[in-house]
Amino acid sequence: MKNYLRVHKDGPLLVFERVIQGGTISYDFATKTAYGLNGQPVKDIRRQLASFSVQDMIDGCEDERYGNFIKFIQDAQASHGVRISNIGTILYHVPEYSKFEQYFSAGLKKVSTNVGNFNFADVPTNIIRICREHDLMLTAPLIKGYKEDPNGYTLAFSLPYVTLKDNMEHSLVTLEVVGGKIVQAKQAYNNDVTPQQRAVIDKWNEWYQSRKAG
Repeated sequence: MKNYLRVHKDGPLLVFERVIQGGTISYDFATKTAYGLNGQPVKDIRRQLASFSVQDMIDGCEDERYGNFIKFIQDAQASHGVRISNIGTILYHVPEYSKFEQYFSAGLKKVSTNVGNFNFADVPTNIIRICREHDLMLTAPLIKGYKEDPNGYTLAFSLPYVTLKDNMEHSLVTLEVVGGKIVQAKQAYNNDVTPQQRAVIDKWNEWYQSRKAG
């Protein structure tokens, strides 16, 4: 029978509830103290949660956003050649990535580590909203580009890119895309795009280049 874990925050504590086996284990990030099944401090939480993996922890998070944050840490470490499957080890790295947690709390699912060069308060809320609504990865180049031209980026992600049957004359119906970049676009009846539509395409291509760089 699979072991199940329920994970939630309770003030400064991260609480692990063993659903099948019974018992609760917790970790206090403020004091770096682990509390075992008997509620007393233990030297190493890894032994207490040895039968569970990081994926079990992610799946068991009552707040999906926190689970996404833990997955981000696991992936970030993997990109450096460090594969983490033990919960105790991933908890050790949480403070190291604490500056990223706010992005996931804001509902983002994809965040580049290069965003760490920014303070969360300095990142425009609208670019966070755009990334959340379009399921995009938030990257440093994307933040920088948005700060330089917020109206252009907002426009680029607010206008339709596909044909709308009830609005054919104002829709882009033909796009030639090479490697993710739009290289040619035509309106209905093979008409040239309008300056406004061209601005949208240019912003798309600019965003795509920033995504590749990120």
